[in-house]
Amino acid sequence: MDFCWGPHTLANFRKWLKQAYGSLEALNRTWGSAFSDWDAVVPLTTDEARKEGRFAPWADHRTYMEVSFANAYATVRQAVREGDPDGHIALSGTQVTTPYDGCDWYRLDGVIDDFLSYSGGNQWDLHRSFGKAGARIGFWTGYGRSGLAVQAEVWTAALSGVLFPQLFWSPSIVNPDFTLSRSGRDLGAAFQALRFEGIGALLMEAERAGDGIALHYSMPSVHAAGILGFHPNVSGERVYRDFPAGRDGWVTLLEDLGLAFDFVAAPQVEEGRLAGRKVFVLPFSLALSAEEVAAVRGFAEAGGIVVADAGTGLFDQHVAWRRAGALDDLFGIATPEPRKRGAATRRVGGRVSVTADGTAWGLRAEDLTGLETLERHVRAGDGRDLVRVGETDAAMARPVGRGWAVYLNALLDRYPAAREKPGGGSAYRALLRAVLAHVGLRPAVTVTDLRGQPLPRLRVARYRFGEYDVVALLSGDLDVKTTMGRDGVTVFEDARLGPVVRQPVEIALPRSGDVTNARTGEGLGRTDRVRTTLAAGDALVLAVGPPRPSLRIDGPRGAARGEAAAFTVTASAPGRRLVRWHVFAPDGAFLPEYAGHLVAEGPRASFVLPSALSDPPGDYRLEATDVLSGARGEAMLRLK
Repeated sequence: MDFCWGPHTLANFRKWLKQAYGSLEALNRTWGSAFSDWDAVVPLTTDEARKEGRFAPWADHRTYMEVSFANAYATVRQAVREGDPDGHIALSGTQVTTPYDGCDWYRLDGVIDDFLSYSGGNQWDLHRSFGKAGARIGFWTGYGRSGLAVQAEVWTAALSGVLFPQLFWSPSIVNPDFTLSRSGRDLGAAFQALRFEGIGALLMEAERAGDGIALHYSMPSVHAAGILGFHPNVSGERVYRDFPAGRDGWVTLLEDLGLAFDFVAAPQVEEGRLAGRKVFVLPFSLALSAEEVAAVRGFAEAGGIVVADAGTGLFDQHVAWRRAGALDDLFGIATPEPRKRGAATRRVGGRVSVTADGTAWGLRAEDLTGLETLERHVRAGDGRDLVRVGETDAAMARPVGRGWAVYLNALLDRYPAAREKPGGGSAYRALLRAVLAHVGLRPAVTVTDLRGQPLPRLRVARYRFGEYDVVALLSGDLDVKTTMGRDGVTVFEDARLGPVVRQPVEIALPRSGDVTNARTGEGLGRTDRVRTTLAAGDALVLAVGPPRPSLRIDGPRGAARGEAAAFTVTASAPGRRLVRWHVFAPDGAFLPEYAGHLVAEGPRASFVLPSALSDPPGDYRLEATDVLSGARGEAMLRLK
């Protein structure tokens, strides 16, 4: 819907345009219009823009509405902060970005403090990338769903930095007799691990480790895809080229290769935020500003690797057509003019062949069967042709300064669905794995089956905590079909908790050290390689660090019921630690209400254990565990 055309909106829209363009002449040049007065300036509707082939008058209106949407939240936040300087505002039930819904998450994350987000449209990774420092990112789960899929959803969220789950709603979790429903029990298995094993606290307190990969997030490209008919506006709408699915294709492909990434928004690219990165991916980045183009060129010249697919830079940031692709010369490709590339064309399949240059890059034709090219008339110019599908160039590369520019004549919008089938998407994994390996980027952690074959559909997340490297692995080997409802809620079509799929694996770790299963405390020896099993829907968390210390708890031996007792935990070695403590009743029952954790910046730390007047008298056992090393200490407390 082309909202809003009210007189107040249009008046402010014109003020915004004056700031964006500086002069009416500049606006007319970009819009292809002939306005003689600012008061006469009006945007085009979607239908008008498509009919006339002039997209900037429509796209600028969409951008202004996104600005206006964010400003409305800024006004609310200002009022909240005037009443409470520490107050937060939060947004719940967030939706997939479209050209019409105002959900520019880079812009909104700069205003809104906290989110309760659905997962569609890569929102979790976007909030992880753009959220304010200390932002609480939560999500909605529950809905009566059960089984491995919901447990995997909780773990997927946690490994995405989404650590504040909300349950919808009580009747789907608790039965009328106040026992937990199947949904409540299955969700509880994941929640208990995060809360009582110390893993949730670990993921909050640890520093996330990356691989230096940035993915382009571009609202002008969302607009361009929308006006070209390449962006569905409602769930289930089918389009021939699917912009959000293409972006998700890159996200899932990198995850399947065990590589970590962050999104970098168009304004951040302009500001120089590519500095320090190794790889910059342009996923269906149809629209680029002149400042972005310059930044990308500078990044490659300085030694960065630029990887792009479909139709890079056909438009400027206003979605005005360019005369030539903005980065065609960087990639060394020869293409038709942009207007001839904006129409959907049939993809090209056929026999895959690898050139001599491609062989030098480690590519093999037998690994690439099933590749499709997107545009028949995109060819290598002064770039090196690496792979061909039929008579069409599929992958091209060109050295740029100390770096490389790699162009894939493909679109990854079909990869997310393909990978759900056995062996699906393997050609794209082989292609990107070889390309990145050739330019020196390999995953820090590799996981293979016992035949040495990489595991597909495996999420790897790496962290740093004190002297420890932490590796979390989550297998996605679930035979469950998922769809997204119109309200943004993920629906699992087979939610029954069947046999747990276990996969024997060998894990090559980032370095050698004492390895501990952080969930169980089991020591796995001093090594850089571990053989174990992965259970579908459940996370394995390994810590690699110094030798296990000893741990001691000191405190009073007795206290009166209702009193608080102070205890000190002391480790035999220095270093930052995450310590959890559990309390067990005289009958041996675990007391979750008294469990807790602390971060110790040195070998000693203290905590206070409360008690209730209604607690039964007797001997209570306290158990403290160093989550990263598995070291444990015990103490007894007699309540009288």
